[in-house]
Amino acid sequence: MDLVTDLRLVLALARLGSLAAAARETGVGTSSVARRLDVLEHRLGERLFNRTPRGVFLTQAGEARLVAARQIVDAADEFTRVDAREATLSGLLRLSCPARFGERCVAPVVAAFLATHPDVRIELDLTDEIRDLDRDGIDVAVRIGESAPEHNVVRRIAPNRRILVAAPEWIDAHPPIVSPQDLDGADGLMLGSKTEWRLRVPDGTSAVVRPRRRFGGRGGDVILTLCLAGLGVALKSKWEVRELVGRGALDEVLPGVVQDVSADIMTLMPSRRHVPRLVRVFVAELERDLRARLDGDAGPASVRG
Repeated sequence: MDLVTDLRLVLALARLGSLAAAARETGVGTSSVARRLDVLEHRLGERLFNRTPRGVFLTQAGEARLVAARQIVDAADEFTRVDAREATLSGLLRLSCPARFGERCVAPVVAAFLATHPDVRIELDLTDEIRDLDRDGIDVAVRIGESAPEHNVVRRIAPNRRILVAAPEWIDAHPPIVSPQDLDGADGLMLGSKTEWRLRVPDGTSAVVRPRRRFGGRGGDVILTLCLAGLGVALKSKWEVRELVGRGALDEVLPGVVQDVSADIMTLMPSRRHVPRLVRVFVAELERDLRARLDGDAGPASVRG
């Protein structure tokens, strides 16, 4: 029995959730996939997947073995890889990141990387859902302000500065805002269920303001649309509105005032003893580009894991 091949099958099944999909990816028949899984489970003495008409799903035992399976496959790939100094980058890299940030800031990095390395393939999962890196076969995930599982390797790339913005039409139609306190009772376009903003002023002190909650919603795109329409003040990520401010579609309200807590931008990788060279090189280029793209706000990257 080729254990590494079977473990690749386990990883594919965990990621795809389907015998047929795993068969297509590995280039064998569905019945062959089912037989190989039967033999592996018999050898281990425990069921790794529950099979249902809707697909296959990891059991608790399968979840427990998933990280080890990925480490074994990575170690086998590392063992057979030629000297890194002579090798060209090749293979498949799976990347996950928030949709809007991915489209705006990560996609250009992916495009440049693919142009430089013609033998590399990248699958970019643009989603605001939190993926399980091991279960879903993700090599690198970009997260903004999210807590990360302890078993993931986490690198903080940069702080995500959120600033106050409003359309020039709204600013012209309302009393001047010269201090955070002037925002109390002003038209606020609020994310989620928030009723207040915690702000930090340039001298390092904090302020809590309570705008008139003109609109609340979970979609950042909707809030930006309403802000551009002149319906109030919004607290938005600097990377998201920098171009709009630059061309005058929005004005920064209280320049220098930012959200008190930075929603850090981070990269996450599965906890692996051997990180593939393709992943290491891509993450290094992603970090360099994002740190430059985000106005050089960042200090040195910090690592956990």
